[in-house]
Amino acid sequence: MSPPVSSRGGRDVPYIPQMIGSSISGFLELVIFHPIDTIGKRLINHRGNIFESSKPFSQGMDRLLGVMFRDAYTKRSDSKAWTLRAYASLFPGFPWAVVYKVSQRTYQFGGHPLITAHLKKQYGGWFVDVFGERHYKTVLHAASGAIIGAGEVMFLPLDALKVKRQLGVKSPSPTSSAPPSITTAPLPHLSPSPLANHAVSSPPSSTAPHTRFSTISSSQLTIVSSPPRTSAWSSRVFSTSTEPPSRSSNLFALYRGASWTAIRNTTGCVALFGAAAATKDLVFHLEDPSHANTFQIFVSAVVGAIASIIVGGPFDVIKVRVQAAPVEHPVKGMQVLRTLIRNEGYRALYKGMGPKLLVAAPKVTFSMFMSAKLGPLVAQYMDGRA
Repeated sequence: MSPPVSSRGGRDVPYIPQMIGSSISGFLELVIFHPIDTIGKRLINHRGNIFESSKPFSQGMDRLLGVMFRDAYTKRSDSKAWTLRAYASLFPGFPWAVVYKVSQRTYQFGGHPLITAHLKKQYGGWFVDVFGERHYKTVLHAASGAIIGAGEVMFLPLDALKVKRQLGVKSPSPTSSAPPSITTAPLPHLSPSPLANHAVSSPPSSTAPHTRFSTISSSQLTIVSSPPRTSAWSSRVFSTSTEPPSRSSNLFALYRGASWTAIRNTTGCVALFGAAAATKDLVFHLEDPSHANTFQIFVSAVVGAIASIIVGGPFDVIKVRVQAAPVEHPVKGMQVLRTLIRNEGYRALYKGMGPKLLVAAPKVTFSMFMSAKLGPLVAQYMDGRA
C-alpha cells in the first residue's frame, strides 16, 4: 500500500485511500448541491437589480424566479408540470460538472496532505523559525492551500464548460461547421443580361480538349447564402488561409479568466485551509491540525468554508462573467470590473453571496468533512481486502 500522507484521529491515511475518499466526497457534493450552484451562478451573471424600491415586491419576485429558472418559469402553465420543469432546468451541464467537481476535490483534498507533508519536510525549519513552534503548522497548511489553489487553474476548461451550460451560453465546436445554404432564386432588380440565352463557352485547356456549351439565364442565377460575417463559423469559412481551423483556438477560449480564477482559487484555498487549521489551533488547541475528532473537523470545515467564500467572492463574480461571455465576443476581467463598478456599484462584487453562504459554505463543508472521514474508511476497506 502507498505511504501514509495524512492522519485522521491518530491514524495514518495512505495516499490512494485519501484520493478515493476525496473523489467520492466530490461526487456526493455534486449530486446534492448542483441545483443551487446553478441558481447562484445565474444570480451572479444577472445584470442589474432584481428588486427595486420603486416597483412592487411581487414584480421583483417574478424577476427573481425568471432569473433562477429561465424558460421553465416564463413559459409555465400547469403548476405540477412547471415544478418538475423548474427542477430539471437546474441540471444543465451535469456531465461536465461531474468530471470537474470530482477532479477538483480529488486534487484539492487528496493533494493538500501531500503538499503539506512535502513543505514540512523541506521547509519545516524555516516555518518554525519565522512563525514559531506553536503556530507554524497553521501557516504551513495555508501555504500548501495557496499552492493547491494556484494549480486548480488546470481544471478551468471543465469549469468554463460547466458554467456556460448553467448559464445557457453556446460553445461552438471547433469541428462543427454547417455548410452554407444554396438556393436558386431570380434577381428581380437586375435587368436582363445581354448575354442571356446566348451560348457561353469555357476557355480551352489541356485537361478539357472538348468544349461544352451551356446556357445561362438571368432568371436561373444561383444565390449562395452564408451565415453572418460576425460569427466564429464565418471567420473560418471566409478566411483566406489554406490551413484547417485550429482546435487550440476554442481550447484557449476556455481558459479565459484564468488569471482571475487563479486569484480566486489561491485566496480561497488559503482562507479555506488556513482558517480550518487556525480553528483547530486557536479554538481546540490541537498541536497537530491533522489530529482532530469528528466534531473538530466539522467545526473547522465550517469556518474554513465561510472564510474562503467571503475572501474569494469578488473574484468569483468577475470570473463567472468572463466565462459567461460568448466565445465570439470575449471580454477582459478588468473591463468586467470597471463596467460592474460603474453600473452596479461595489456591492455587486458580492452578488450571490447570500446563496453562496447558504449553499456553497455547506457544500465545501460537506466535501471537506466527508473527505476527511471517507479516507480512513477506504483505508480500512482496502486493508481488509489485502
